[in-house]
Amino acid sequence: MLVVGDVVGHGIHAAATMGRLRSAVHTLACQDLPPKEVLAHLDGIVLSLIRRESSHPTGAEENQTLERTLTGATCLYAVYDPVEGRCTWARAGHPPPVMVRPDRTALFPVLLAGPPLGIGALPFESAEIALPEGSLLALYTDGLIQGHEHDIEGGLSKLGDELVEPARTLEETCGNVTNALTADDRSDDVAIRYGAEPIRLRLILDSVLVCEVSDTSNSAPRLHHAGTSDEGGRGLYLVAQTTHRWGFRHTTVGKVVWAEQVIPDGQR
Repeated sequence: MLVVGDVVGHGIHAAATMGRLRSAVHTLACQDLPPKEVLAHLDGIVLSLIRRESSHPTGAEENQTLERTLTGATCLYAVYDPVEGRCTWARAGHPPPVMVRPDRTALFPVLLAGPPLGIGALPFESAEIALPEGSLLALYTDGLIQGHEHDIEGGLSKLGDELVEPARTLEETCGNVTNALTADDRSDDVAIRYGAEPIRLRLILDSVLVCEVSDTSNSAPRLHHAGTSDEGGRGLYLVAQTTHRWGFRHTTVGKVVWAEQVIPDGQR
């Protein structure tokens, strides 16, 4: 099973919706359903979330915002048969996949888009494509291909051009694509909101576990107490609540934010 999804918008409601849909996808995948039936079930789940949340006494404006967020969910679901070398797909308003054939040419398979999740009453259709041995398959969200420097068509073309370039590993391929398409625009799903690259993680295990995250920004982190509808400001608060202590230090090239976690006896 291969799946990628996106909930339009940001903030706590979008994150909660994505968490629910991820759990539902894992459950449905265990039932060996065809892709179009999986999307139909997800569509029903989103509709039920809309009805339940819209009836919650949180105010008309907040409910309208939540409903717009929920109906903006998209998904692409596929089942790959490695023996037959074929993939069966269904899309719910999500961008199509990219297939790089063994001859290093990029192909965007023609698949019916289908409606976004949460519309209801509209069917989803499946399509099947052959995947020759040695093909590369790329799934992504629209935040990667749309930006200030190019439209969606231009983003798709650039994505295909980058994917056909030879790379040593899949990780290197993903890094090259991300850097090429988001060099001048990090405003959506691929955004880094705080800090500056390169960003590094270091774990130090001794009497306690120390987690260090370093970047090249000199901005000092501050602990915030975010409001219910705020889209940010919870990171250090969560760190402070779940660790023994935390802090930061400046370096010659930026800063390091660290946190200590006490390890219970018998679990070291």
